[in-house]
Amino acid sequence: MCDPVDKYEILKSYFPKDSNWWIDLDWHDKGPNQPEKIIKVEFDKWLEWALKENTYTDALNRLKKIKGKRSEKEFDELVWHVHSVSFSATPLNSKIKLNIKETFEDQKDNLQNIQSQILAIEKLRGLIKKQQGTPYDPLALLVTREEFFDIDNIPREVLEYNWPHSDRDWFSFPFELFDKGLEIYLKRLKSNLTEDPSGENLVESMLAKKWGALIYPGNLTPQAKRKSAEINSLLFNLVFLFRQFTSDQSNKEFLKFTRGHMPDLGSPCYENVADISNSILFAGNIISEEDEGLDSTKVMERVRNLTSQGVQLGSWFGLGF
Repeated sequence: MCDPVDKYEILKSYFPKDSNWWIDLDWHDKGPNQPEKIIKVEFDKWLEWALKENTYTDALNRLKKIKGKRSEKEFDELVWHVHSVSFSATPLNSKIKLNIKETFEDQKDNLQNIQSQILAIEKLRGLIKKQQGTPYDPLALLVTREEFFDIDNIPREVLEYNWPHSDRDWFSFPFELFDKGLEIYLKRLKSNLTEDPSGENLVESMLAKKWGALIYPGNLTPQAKRKSAEINSLLFNLVFLFRQFTSDQSNKEFLKFTRGHMPDLGSPCYENVADISNSILFAGNIISEEDEGLDSTKVMERVRNLTSQGVQLGSWFGLGF
């Protein structure tokens, strides 16, 4: 099996980079209430519990049938991915729920800030472009040493270091270069979003399409909400993993994606998905003994239905798209 650093590295891939839940591998020096430490402690507790469940360990052993030409190391990595996904689908304790709630609020603020910047920068670039060709065309900005150094909260030695011409009292800054910098920054801001930033309710629009770890192409319907967010996310994510692991590209790294549309390669391994899911769902009391459970046909129908709707795999925690 992988060493502890490897297992946390794999767990790390299931957390959004733009949230407090982005795992810091140097977590040992953090306080006991740090999100990174809480999630790792809970993961270790869950793993200890899961590996005592015979139905779960039997399901993992049966996974060896799909190993094919993959190496032992790759198979071990697959198992740790299965652990991470299965852990994410089980009920979370109150500490994690509270931290996730706080993370959601932080992410909302960050996204609203990004949206405000995008709209302001686009407006500024439009106004500058509109000014071109007029008597007030800002082809360049003449900056004097006095103006440049008159900047609050920046040490003079830093300003002197960045002054472009040590032998001059002024320099000419081309607006074309300024606009190019804005364009690059704007592109990076937009890369954080999956929605049109011109909409008034950006965050609400994103949340209206997310159910568990799944992202729907449009707002969720009442029918979609009737299905368990955790169960559908678990099934979709496991098929997502197995398709990549069983692809015929055994000479390449097996897991290229942890989010996005369902890959169109390899085998979905519906029987193995049902096997693992039932062991986790029953043991974790996500479904009761009165429920019929899942078989390969039910898994196939659910996942195909989600795929045909254009559903994508997102992050299990936070907004993380």
